[in-house]
Amino acid sequence: MVAGTNLLECLSGLPVDVEFISFADIAERGIPRGVNVIINDGDAETAWSGGRHWADPAVVAAVRRFVLGGGGFIGCRGPTAHLHQSRYFQLSDVMGVEKESGQGLQSASPTLTECGPHFITDDRLGDLDFGSTESFVFACDRSTSVIRMYNGHVMLAARDAGRGRSVFFAGLPYSLENSRLLYRAILWAARREAETKKWFCTNPSTDCAYYSRCGVFVAVNNIGSRQVTLLHRNSGRPLRIVLKPFESKWFTESGRPCGSR
Repeated sequence: MVAGTNLLECLSGLPVDVEFISFADIAERGIPRGVNVIINDGDAETAWSGGRHWADPAVVAAVRRFVLGGGGFIGCRGPTAHLHQSRYFQLSDVMGVEKESGQGLQSASPTLTECGPHFITDDRLGDLDFGSTESFVFACDRSTSVIRMYNGHVMLAARDAGRGRSVFFAGLPYSLENSRLLYRAILWAARREAETKKWFCTNPSTDCAYYSRCGVFVAVNNIGSRQVTLLHRNSGRPLRIVLKPFESKWFTESGRPCGSR
């Protein structure tokens, strides 16, 4: 990790199960069953992103097979980065993006524009923050959806790869908004977009938790200003909730405030 990006902090607290996998495990046994999305985050040639391990055919083949077979892949900063056989991102074919490292100066990359609205950014209320405005990453496939680009530098991109999906982030500093951005990227990569209609707050500054045994749920405002959110339950119309700074409100499953009749 470096200053300006903190994907692990964005991941912390999200309603997902996290498992750390070593490159040695992948080379020997492949991707474990039950994994839906792989995240590779970190600068090139560091232990975080993997460095020389991306020159191992067994690692590259296992991850590529996983994604093309229906899995999700999310890369941040220098994902699969290791200059080898004239490639910088060893899974550039999966991600649909490549980084300019001086190897492709004699060839032109596809000229693409931003794709417009996308599921990953649907509930963003302001500008996207990637910790930088330069990535030196370009789209190398016309099927890549460039979601955000600054002066030709790809900052966020998504792509269908075989039966799977991939997402690229140039960086991801911690904020409530970026934590939500990562969660939506995970859901999109896993083809679970419908999860945003199940116990989900539309306002990234708010959150909720459902307790099935008790039949109650809580809505929480995580910041120091009044917030309004729509809370999607398992069924029925979303519930509009107004929360004071750092306020929590409890409700029965039907949407009635706890304690009221």
